[in-house]
Amino acid sequence: MPMVAGLPPPVVKATDVTLAGDVLRVVHDGLPVLASRDAVAGLEELRARHEPFRRFLNAPPNGNRLVNACLLYPAPDGQTAGRFFLASGFGYAPVAGTALMAAAAVALDLRRAPASEGSARIRLDTAAGPAEVLAEVVGGQAVRATWLTRVPRVLRRAQAIACSDGRRRRVSLVASGLPYIVVSAEELGIALDDHDGLGPAAAALSADVGAALPPSAFGLERDYARYLVMVTAPATGKAIRAVWISDLGMVAHSAGGTGALAVVVAAGAGGPTIVSAPGGDFTCEIAGEQASVTAEIRISARHAFYPLAAEVMAAPA
Repeated sequence: MPMVAGLPPPVVKATDVTLAGDVLRVVHDGLPVLASRDAVAGLEELRARHEPFRRFLNAPPNGNRLVNACLLYPAPDGQTAGRFFLASGFGYAPVAGTALMAAAAVALDLRRAPASEGSARIRLDTAAGPAEVLAEVVGGQAVRATWLTRVPRVLRRAQAIACSDGRRRRVSLVASGLPYIVVSAEELGIALDDHDGLGPAAAALSADVGAALPPSAFGLERDYARYLVMVTAPATGKAIRAVWISDLGMVAHSAGGTGALAVVVAAGAGGPTIVSAPGGDFTCEIAGEQASVTAEIRISARHAFYPLAAEVMAAPA
């Protein structure tokens, strides 16, 4: 049942999906009603009017910093498995690789996509355009997923940026569905395992780079208005260690799909490359104009939340 102004809020139903150490909460019932059937306009509507709902999903007692939420709406035209929006702790956004993979798994579970044994191709509508996920299916459930997308765009490579602490740091800027800064832990001056130090340092770097070269300078403000940060350590063989950090200094357990691809492209890696984060690994591959991110995946929990009206109702139009 959708959320309608003037009526008590419906039960919000969600399914948790675990992959590469990340937990994605796919919300598929009790969603805010969107006036538009278009995903781009829907994203703007969510940002303008439904911040309370995003906070309800991500803040305690319902959410926590290790869980990222996304929204899976039914497809208005029946041509895809649904409309997808990221609704994570850092904001509404058009895509996130792990969340897309999780939403595809839930679409199979809800029978919104054909779940033929062996493999399935799930298409979703997003504000960044059509998205596609390949799933390996066993017993009607996805056990492995691959997000297929275009090769990320390198906006700047090894660009020296004057920072507010007086230092100059070399960073790469990558658009992989979200705007990223990719920087080495050595350049940042903090060990990759020092998460308490990485959070504020990455937030400061995001602000400094955003002041010098904002995402809007590259036409990325619809994706997200500020840079997310991937901090990396030197590669060992074909594995690159990385930590994902939001512009607010939130350190994630996972590298994320978009983050993993940003790291691989910034490093100029070819062939299958493992991006290793604290929670688990992704396998990324660049082949011509196509990129892919693969991880093991499983449904791990189902939830029903009972919100109060004040927690989820839209802001006045």
